Amino acid sequence: MSVAALRAWLAAHGLPADGSADLAAMVALRDTVRELLLARIENRRPAPSAVEAVNAAAAPTAPRLVWGDAPRVERAGGALALIAADAIELVTERHGDLLHCSAPGCVRLLIKDHPRRQWCSTRCGDRVRASRYYHRHRKGTSL
Repeated sequence: MSVAALRAWLAAHGLPADGSADLAAMVALRDTVRELLLARIENRRPAPSAVEAVNAAAAPTAPRLVWGDAPRVERAGGALALIAADAIELVTERHGDLLHCSAPGCVRLLIKDHPRRQWCSTRCGDRVRASRYYHRHRKGTSL
């Protein structure tokens, strides 16, 4: 990933893509957030350094009132701070169960927001179903 790609990703997700988009800091935060999410999924304590790092990154966020057509809350802070604050909310609030994607080889995590959800995307689900179909129908043939 390059700094330009990071800025494009931030802009695509509605996050400030200003000059503070530090690639190394964002990659470090990504690894920290993954450690926190895995700790939550595995029902264990995360590394203390991960907790300290996400708290330090989230420190500059603060809610502020924005009044356009109607009042709304907007959080101030750079992209790093906003992502860290969202990670803290995700780990502490109940939005659904956090899980590993059950597709073989997939490393993504997901929020189980529906009782039957097992995969991070329809692509992973399609791969699993196609594999099951292939193995079920392959047993009867020989080459």
